[in-house]
Amino acid sequence: MKIQAKNLRGFKDTGLLDLKPLTILVGTNSTGKSSFLRILPLLRQSFEKRIAGPILWNDRLVDFGSFKETLRKGSSDNIELTFEDPSTSIYLSIARWQKRSFLQTYKATFASDKIEMNFDQNGQGTSLQINNEPFLQILKRNSHSFVFAIIGLQIELRFIPLKSFEKPVLEMIKRLNDSLSLLGEQTSYIRHSRASPKRNFLFQNLIVDELEPDGGNMPHFLYSLNEQEKESLSNWLYEYFRISVEVELNGRHLGVFVTNSEKERFNLADIGFGFSQLLPVAIQSWLFSLSPRRVIKQLIIEQPELHLHPRYQSLLGDMFVGVIKAKKDLNFTTIIETHSYALIDRIGELVEEGKISKDKISILLFTKEDGLCEIRKSNYNEEGILKNWPAGFFSSYV
Repeated sequence: MKIQAKNLRGFKDTGLLDLKPLTILVGTNSTGKSSFLRILPLLRQSFEKRIAGPILWNDRLVDFGSFKETLRKGSSDNIELTFEDPSTSIYLSIARWQKRSFLQTYKATFASDKIEMNFDQNGQGTSLQINNEPFLQILKRNSHSFVFAIIGLQIELRFIPLKSFEKPVLEMIKRLNDSLSLLGEQTSYIRHSRASPKRNFLFQNLIVDELEPDGGNMPHFLYSLNEQEKESLSNWLYEYFRISVEVELNGRHLGVFVTNSEKERFNLADIGFGFSQLLPVAIQSWLFSLSPRRVIKQLIIEQPELHLHPRYQSLLGDMFVGVIKAKKDLNFTTIIETHSYALIDRIGELVEEGKISKDKISILLFTKEDGLCEIRKSNYNEEGILKNWPAGFFSSYV
């Protein structure tokens, strides 16, 4: 998968970035890592509600503020986003009108088919081209009426009346709508500010298919698992961290219990704080890798190493490599933002040991110069040593 952003926060142009099965974002604070990483969660939340504009800038997943706050400072241009996978390319150009934003241009390519649409500030279509030919001219030649508009990021078309030659266009629009919405829906996100542990959680009879970004619904997620899923999750946690987790219902409350490698069992509130921060990362990684409960193609995690000893930070490297090995195809990406030298170093060791191919990993270095965020590419060689790595990079954190 590839992503490009223009005029988003501190970026003039990220360039078209190839996101490998494991993509690691590193850099000092305020260099654009979070802004880039949150593009896909931003897209997802924009499909979760019926909205007037194209993007829901501030909601339960991420907070970009507004279009004005998201647009690169000093820029009068549009925010442009491009998403590519092996079969589809989608381009969005988002403009400002008065105090709100609107989708001005929408382009897509499917194999040999191309479509381009333009809209006014009210979401009404003004032009449409199919394979570089103005489609409105085709309609005019056939003495036909046509209306199209956009609501949120979903295109609506109406032909009056519908004729056979227009059906392929309807099919193309449906494919476009489905492709973009699936890209959002198949994104899973764990943020850096995760929920603090509690001794008891008020029970709600819910079926939970994934964790919230802060992991706050973890007890109900665990309670929703069937016996086969519980066993699979237990094996996953024990393989990488030598722990297991259980949830118990006592009256109207759920309790989460962790058993360590010495077979000691603790309430989540009584064990080290780091375990409460580790569990959402580990559980969502298991869900992404092995569970059929929900289809996830993009797993995004901010600072998985928070509150963890360097040894456990290294073990995260083993787990993320395990994620890659567990997936059955390569049409996915795990994006991690980290400040952990131990994690990056351990992944290099696993490359050297042949546990993962260097070609499945991408490292993006975020820097800031003259007020603009820039992204450089790095990667491991066969010996697990980072190439194009700036000298003293991690010492700059101190």
